[in-house]
Amino acid sequence: MGISAELELAEKKGLIVFVDDVAEVVGDAQATTRVGLLNLPRRVAPLLLGETDGEVVESILTDEIDQLIQELHTEFSNEYEALGEDAS
Repeated sequence: MGISAELELAEKKGLIVFVDDVAEVVGDAQATTRVGLLNLPRRVAPLLLGETDGEVVESILTDEIDQLIQELHTEFSNEYEALGEDAS
């Protein structure tokens, strides 16, 4: 079996992905992460307005960051899975 046939078979089995496809997903992840982080102050400011208890502030910030991380994880887990599906 030649190298190109082996690569084609590996691609069909979902064992390899194209670098361009991965670069696109990574670029999307970077852009989405940037937007999410830049929007964080706008989303959190109203929740923190007038709050003087440091533990409450920390809890609100932690919850918002955790939510953002979960959203990013879900979005990019789906994109990662799609890479494998595109290969098959």
